[in-house]
Amino acid sequence: MPELPEVEAQRAMLERSCVGMRVRALTTVEQGGGGRDGLFDDKVIAEGLTAERLTSALVGLWVLAARRRGKQMWLELGASRDAKTAISNLLIHLGMTGAVLARGGEGPKYKRLTIDATVWPPKFTKLELSLADETGCTCSLAYTDSRRFGRILLREGDATLSPPILALAADPILNPPSAEEFARMLARPTTSIKAALLDQSRLVCGVGNWVADEVLYQARILPSAPCNALSAEQCAALHATLIDVCTTACKANADSSLFPPAWLFHHRWANQTTGSISSPLGRICFDTVGGRTTAFLPHVQKPGARESLGAHGAAGRGGAQAPVPRGAHMPSKGIRAQSAPASGNTAEPRARARRAPPVTDPAEQRVGGNDGASPAMLEAALPDGRAVAAGNMAATTSRPRAAGRKAASSRAAGGKAVDDGEAAVDTPLPSLPAKRRAQARKADIPDAAPPRKRARRTA
Repeated sequence: MPELPEVEAQRAMLERSCVGMRVRALTTVEQGGGGRDGLFDDKVIAEGLTAERLTSALVGLWVLAARRRGKQMWLELGASRDAKTAISNLLIHLGMTGAVLARGGEGPKYKRLTIDATVWPPKFTKLELSLADETGCTCSLAYTDSRRFGRILLREGDATLSPPILALAADPILNPPSAEEFARMLARPTTSIKAALLDQSRLVCGVGNWVADEVLYQARILPSAPCNALSAEQCAALHATLIDVCTTACKANADSSLFPPAWLFHHRWANQTTGSISSPLGRICFDTVGGRTTAFLPHVQKPGARESLGAHGAAGRGGAQAPVPRGAHMPSKGIRAQSAPASGNTAEPRARARRAPPVTDPAEQRVGGNDGASPAMLEAALPDGRAVAAGNMAATTSRPRAAGRKAASSRAAGGKAVDDGEAAVDTPLPSLPAKRRAQARKADIPDAAPPRKRARRTA
């Protein structure tokens, strides 16, 4: 697919060939011997444009300039050769196999597509313009597109104030974003960096598959790395490399034979979507990233260098939750007690396990091993309103113990808290079902938790 360097090369050709000339005639039916020869291609000449509308909007106007933003280029046409404002704009998007040729000139230098410019009109010509200047010099331009993914559109006035040009991000050659702005745009997205580069409205426009792979290879960044996992150094390297690759390719007029020999471009064309190949650069692997076949060198390109995604504040600002390092402490489930029963009601308060809320008060720091359960929470969970002092909550566990693990709990005397050292709770509270606790009280014996296989967790 033609990308920014290829489109810029064709824009430069149009500037040399037809700026300062007047449109004399149009041919709007396909020529050159393709399968739709003699037909008007309403897929390529899009948005309901008719041959009559296109002819009336262009014939008689002068070409003022050839412009480009990203992969979109257009001709500005005015009422006179010296007009300052455009009346009409002929927008051309090359799609996958589109190209603009000038009669007598060379065809574009695509890596995998050859267009015979020696035959006129070329095969699959969708639109031909005939132009001439005041001295009698003439020029013929042809737009060809064998696969019909390109588009020809018409806009009036300033083309940059309406879609599709208005929707494009900054151009990395004409008006690149600053390094600081570029880093800010990468701070929050969790999508892969390659997908972000391919998005024509997000970071910059004009970057296609091979440019993205080249930029990421030279910046030493893995294509699948999340945007918000990139360190400040990686963002700066990516910004500088992006501008450098696009500038170098444009200076070479998109002629790949003039690209630096150390570029990945010379080794990535293997007709593979998976697997790997050997190359002078090392082992090149292939995978699908951002919906496109991607070439990368895993021994050279690395993932995001930030310690965690949380460094960007993604978890707290609607982004992805930061991953927890292996072996790190995970908060367990605390105990939430329902409100105490009314006076005279013999029903026991019920308690359910839940994930403990974040600790915001020093008084609610975890006691013993019961992560996230404050003394007040554990106190509320005990039957008959019994309270246990904070110092007595040693070795409280956050998860159900295995079968055979015994536990002991102390019993309050006269409604007062037990003395230090009387109780050592080793199982989640409450230790017994309501029925068993009632039986224990009648027998006037301390509560004891029988061995059990695993505590049942409730939502």
